[in-house]
Amino acid sequence: RYGHDIDTVRYLGQLRGRDQFVRALFVSLLGQLPPEDAQILIEEFGPRIGEESRLITQDALTVLEEESFAELHARAPTATSLIAALVHHGGSDEEKRHVLALIEPLALAGRFNQQRYALMYDRQAESEGRPQRYGSQDACVNGMTTLYPVEDIARVDERRAEMGMEPLADYWASLIQMYGQSC
Repeated sequence: RYGHDIDTVRYLGQLRGRDQFVRALFVSLLGQLPPEDAQILIEEFGPRIGEESRLITQDALTVLEEESFAELHARAPTATSLIAALVHHGGSDEEKRHVLALIEPLALAGRFNQQRYALMYDRQAESEGRPQRYGSQDACVNGMTTLYPVEDIARVDERRAEMGMEPLADYWASLIQMYGQSC
């Protein structure tokens, strides 16, 4: 069984490598262009990158056709982490909700990457028009990067600490330093 798990992790790792290569290439190009040219690049190639991510995600989800997420996670947590990462980037809302439901009990029990869970939770909440829980998602409002609404903002740092995340103010400062305040 472990030989099969090694092959599964290798396969998922190759998919993740393809996904990350395309994203890294795209982001590095964006950083070198004036804003108006970067916007043209986003409009032209963004949909193509999204389609490639969707196809990669579909390939990754075929692994779960053979066995349950929980069984695979018990033996090869790297495999389930790779699946979650790929779904996070390229899955449909339905696929994201499904994988989020699979990892939530594991993450809350400390048996799955809690930061991955928090990012997926917040992105799904944003997609559904609900406030995020962990403060990991930003929004562009009137040309300025702002924090997407957070539920019970007074307790956000407590929830972030439970997930092994830095305080929101520190995260936000590094985000602005890296990408700038304008969007």
